[in-house]
Amino acid sequence: MALNDQQIQFLQGKVKDFSNNDTPKIKNNNTHQQYKVINRTPGDPNSKDVTQAIAVAPIDSSGNVDYSQTAIIVAGTQPENPASFGNAVKAAWDPTSSLTAQTQDIRNFYQSTMKKLADKPNGYISNMSGFSQSGPAVAKVASEQKVPHITNFDDWASVGATNPYILGIVKNFPHEYLTPSDIAYLNKRARIYMASSKDLRYFDGGAGNIPYGKVMVVEGTPGLNNPIGDHDTQFSEIKGNGLNIDWYIKNNRFCSGMTYAQVVKVAKAKAKKAKSASFDPHSWFDSTDYQTYVDEYVKIYGAFASENPANQKLKEFDVDIKDIKGQLKSASGGKAISLRSDLVKSVAQKASLQAEVYVSEVKQLVDNEKTVLEGQIQAVRQQAYSLGRHLSAWEIEGLLSNFSMSSCWDTNIEATILTELAAYQEKLVVFSEKVSAAADKIVAIDKENAQLFH
Repeated sequence: MALNDQQIQFLQGKVKDFSNNDTPKIKNNNTHQQYKVINRTPGDPNSKDVTQAIAVAPIDSSGNVDYSQTAIIVAGTQPENPASFGNAVKAAWDPTSSLTAQTQDIRNFYQSTMKKLADKPNGYISNMSGFSQSGPAVAKVASEQKVPHITNFDDWASVGATNPYILGIVKNFPHEYLTPSDIAYLNKRARIYMASSKDLRYFDGGAGNIPYGKVMVVEGTPGLNNPIGDHDTQFSEIKGNGLNIDWYIKNNRFCSGMTYAQVVKVAKAKAKKAKSASFDPHSWFDSTDYQTYVDEYVKIYGAFASENPANQKLKEFDVDIKDIKGQLKSASGGKAISLRSDLVKSVAQKASLQAEVYVSEVKQLVDNEKTVLEGQIQAVRQQAYSLGRHLSAWEIEGLLSNFSMSSCWDTNIEATILTELAAYQEKLVVFSEKVSAAADKIVAIDKENAQLFH
């Protein structure tokens, strides 16, 4: 019951409300998904607390809580709280600072949540999420604990969080920062959503840039729409673990992850709109040449996405199969036989390609599970050391000696799965080749029979 970015985004919108009351569950009325609140910070804006956070676990349709998918969600700056606001300003503009002081709060919250999960079945923190000021701090703690899924929104002062390495000052830096190993981990595990407009975040000391993770940019609202602008966890349209690209295309807006063809389609819509009269002053100087928008796309949203060759080919097969079926409705004689042959071959080739895609996806699932297990082992070991007050380090290590990847991960089963996948793929490839060959024979025989009537 793995949580995805879309669910994390919903929970980000609930942190401030549910960190400040004793409600045991959170419900998404649109999806009917419920979450049990495992842990929370006081969340009182009138207190000295500068961090608001909740830890939740999803509840399945039978009412069972999946503690293995516990997520820590941390809110951003509390503008009404002088201490919280001051930390945000310091993180952005104090050259001797780096990560916000909130980092230790988040580290403590992680540890307190782990203690609450100690007696829960398969208790494990699988996801962490931060917004604004809490983004870099969450990234730091998640990297330390090897949390497999990190979903952040509009990280504030993230450039400053890597200050020692940007300035070349490595030794004797007095504050915490994101190290190269942290950044390497985040580049593999963190997805960060931000608006192209940057708005408030432009003043975070790094011009709103985010130097780690997979950054996904969505088209911001033009102009001064409000003091905070698009600096909001709910601004991006998310579907699953990525942007809802179809939504952005439908609304003629850009976002990261578009193919060249998709960018051109949106760019032409923008150019067409610019040619028409508009009462919106923000559009008066928009270009009427679609190529202008195409050129700007890469600078703002990143490189054009390359369509996955296998998935693109599957789409092409679907189109071909649909077209052949349509032609068969009115075809007869030799043409019908030829079309049936083409149909059989397309279906066979599609089956072979689907096997390739399936094998690739299963391998990715195995790799993901392996990473999750590594994180769980790391978390248990750290928890054992934090709770083992009456044992020496060597005694704890002795107890944990058999709790390692080599003892918990069955490499033989992994090898068996990969072997079976390869065999499955090979069988479908052979089947596809035989069916295609049979289809060719049908056409050849038909041609031979036709010659008898000449």
